[in-house]
Amino acid sequence: MAPLRIRLGRAIRGLRTAAGYSQEKFAVVAGVHRTYMSILERGAANPGLDTVERVAEALGKRASELIRIAENDRSAGAPALRVAERSPRRKGQGPA
Repeated sequence: MAPLRIRLGRAIRGLRTAAGYSQEKFAVVAGVHRTYMSILERGAANPGLDTVERVAEALGKRASELIRIAENDRSAGAPALRVAERSPRRKGQGPA
């Protein structure tokens, strides 16, 4: 099973697209930077509770609902999302 941060990212992306938001527009509504929203949706960041709450409210959900949706995602994860599970490269280490 994918880590919760990756399942949370999938949940955010799915709810955002279902609501008809572009990533850029949604980031503005949620009060986070567009690049950070991309990082969240890929599961490459471990967001703080304040961020989870802001994102959930922008989706019309409570933070607990958003986390529950992520917890219930039992899929193995698409290969593109598995990249985010690797530890980040350190500067100067070359390609992964």
